Amino acid sequence: MIYFLEQLLVLLTLTFIGNGLGYVIYYILLSRVNPYFNQLRHHQKMRTVKNLTKATFLAYLTIYTTPHIWALINTGVWDNDLITWMGNIYVSTDLAGLFYVESLPKLTKVHHTIVFFLGIMNIIADYSYPGTHRNLVALAYFSLIPYSVNCLLGTKDLRLHPYFYQVVALWSSIVYAMCITCNFVYQHITIFKYNEDWWVIRYGFLALYYLILTDDLNLMKWLFKVAVKPEFDEPTPTPTQIQRNNENKA
Repeated sequence: MIYFLEQLLVLLTLTFIGNGLGYVIYYILLSRVNPYFNQLRHHQKMRTVKNLTKATFLAYLTIYTTPHIWALINTGVWDNDLITWMGNIYVSTDLAGLFYVESLPKLTKVHHTIVFFLGIMNIIADYSYPGTHRNLVALAYFSLIPYSVNCLLGTKDLRLHPYFYQVVALWSSIVYAMCITCNFVYQHITIFKYNEDWWVIRYGFLALYYLILTDDLNLMKWLFKVAVKPEFDEPTPTPTQIQRNNENKA
């Protein structure tokens, strides 16, 4: 019980302080370097900094966790403390979005809520024993790698060059599709072939996984559209630019 409360405190600290600090840094930075950011509504600004903060956390986790994942595969040793720590960082990015960002799409809210409950399962689970809980590690890891997706989502309202969006969307769609496919295959092979948990646990986990997968597939459709033809308009002039243009014409 003490361990659970300690890890829950870590999760909440990462959510409100760690992610909160990232929100503040990106908010201040963008308000100074991007004129279009200041024209956004509050919920759009929060959505922007949320995705950029999440992209930063996921990029860090991808670099940090990859050697540990390979070590896990080679040795078969599941380090509870390490896995719980990495899971807390990942879950905190979605939990922060639920608290800090208004007007999130309903499917995104469902996605983030499921991730939170799986995060609680991550704290409780003992990874030294095989079971459905081990599938959480693969689910999280394959969700880390396409962090560029969040980078794209975080910059889509900043009116950057369309070519930037096309390149990032193309790269993200390829990486994302590979991760979704690998994750899907891994989840079903391990659940049906190597898992001896009660069927209620296995199918319950798959039901939650399918809800997350639905959100992933919707995002994939959007990525492919942007990769083929960016749906972002050319940047509109700022009030200052309009004033300068009028002065030049005069």
